[in-house]
Amino acid sequence: MKIEVLKEDKDELKLKIYGEDHTLMNMLREKLAEKADFVAYRKEHPLDDFVVFLVRVKKGSPRTVIKKAIKELIREWEALKL
Repeated sequence: MKIEVLKEDKDELKLKIYGEDHTLMNMLREKLAEKADFVAYRKEHPLDDFVVFLVRVKKGSPRTVIKKAIKELIREWEALKL
């Protein structure tokens, strides 16, 4: 997975994420919705190999909020014992 930072400031982070689709992005968006002021992603064309992901927070760093959400998702998936 390649990630390109398109825009970053103190309360907003816009990323271009390659090699991912709706599956991971929906899980991450839902997890971030609990913590972020605004979160969205878009896949401009079905054949594109990237999504544009935007997170805006009221307090804290957007990078920190994203990292915490990813760690929570990893813990949840690891807790699933098949």
